[in-house]
Amino acid sequence: MTVRWLHPRPPGPPPADAFEFARGLPSKAAALVRAAHAGLPVPVGFAIPLTEPPATWSAAAMELLASGPVIVRSALAIEDDETHSAAGLGLSVPDVGDLAAIEVALAAVAATAPSGGAYTNPAASSRFADDYAIVQRQVDGRFAIVAAIEPEGSYIEVHAAGGDPFARGEEPFYAGDPQRWIDPAASEVVGLLRRTAAEFGTGSHGLDVELVVSAAGAPALVQARPLVAPLHPGWSEFVAELSRRGEELPGGTLILDDEHNPAPLSVAHAWLLELLSARRPGAGGPMALAGWLYVRSLPRAPSGDVENHTAPKPVEVLEQLRDEILPAARERLLAIQRFIARDDPETIAQAFDDAIAAFVAMVDIYLTVLIPARRGHGALVAVPDDPLCLRDRDAFADVLPLAWDVASPSIAIALPSSDRRPTALPRDPAAAATLLREWDDHLFALGLAPLRA
Repeated sequence: MTVRWLHPRPPGPPPADAFEFARGLPSKAAALVRAAHAGLPVPVGFAIPLTEPPATWSAAAMELLASGPVIVRSALAIEDDETHSAAGLGLSVPDVGDLAAIEVALAAVAATAPSGGAYTNPAASSRFADDYAIVQRQVDGRFAIVAAIEPEGSYIEVHAAGGDPFARGEEPFYAGDPQRWIDPAASEVVGLLRRTAAEFGTGSHGLDVELVVSAAGAPALVQARPLVAPLHPGWSEFVAELSRRGEELPGGTLILDDEHNPAPLSVAHAWLLELLSARRPGAGGPMALAGWLYVRSLPRAPSGDVENHTAPKPVEVLEQLRDEILPAARERLLAIQRFIARDDPETIAQAFDDAIAAFVAMVDIYLTVLIPARRGHGALVAVPDDPLCLRDRDAFADVLPLAWDVASPSIAIALPSSDRRPTALPRDPAAAATLLREWDDHLFALGLAPLRA
């Protein structure tokens, strides 16, 4: 088996057909061969089966190492296929500086490659006998960019380069339309995305592209794969419905609230957000778009004004939450449950109005008390032998939802009595703020429970 370079190599004329040049390679490596053949800026490198001995690839690797470190990346049979993306399942090893380190990196890629079960792509496995790796000149850049190119336009997330920010799940410092990204490299990035889309097309669901931008501002293409499922399920239908009604998408910056919404929301929750937006317009402007909850990046205050008073102390708020706020929220829920038990339509109608009031009361406390008390305490402080997330959890298991949705069922669990923790409150402000992040779930759940009932 020979080394398969990504770019045409002299001597001799370049191959006339990129597809023929890439024949036999897994999809990830084949895509880079195709991009390089089309003249797109792909860092120089080669692909080899993971089982190849060093004698096969050492000369090629020395050629790359002469100009700096390399990165060793997986190119597995299950990666980047038209129907199975396997995104994030392969390993990348950066900053590899010699032949011995390349051999170690290849072994690490092989050891961590998933196989069998749900990760097996029978079609891919029949085409390629081996998993591959890509050994590629490393671009020491300023930015690592992941882009989604869809028929309607492009979307990018910009991260600081170094390591693998995507695998680490880091927050991007810019996310949105690439043409609105303010940086000298922006025009070059937009141009490369257009050229990549022209070469690969956007397929059924779009194209997922990764770029690295050098210190000089030049972008390099390091990955191009088809999206195998809609990036925003229901989005086109949502936009079409807005257009039918003569409405437009809301302006301003929107942030996906993934903390409380791990699953698409119900019509019930969307209605509740509309009500909350009308009654508390300064509460961050929550809204449901295409089934997901978003909040506007606005100051969160019930009055709509930024409040400048001194934030309450986390320890004091914990005591207030335990002794006053949570018991009052529980009593509101019990009162509504008593109304419902009468099974009288007029009584239940009144109970529904009371349930809305209970929900709004919870939101007011959340915004004016809990969020200010946590402000300035971003780092989590936990006690290893006393998991904060289990403190008093059993007392609220009947209302804690599986997903933060007004229509969702309760987890309905009960902790064994041996796991119940005494309510000894931490005195350290940071530890108290950490526990607040757990106990505000109890309040949030008690605020939704009356409506769900």
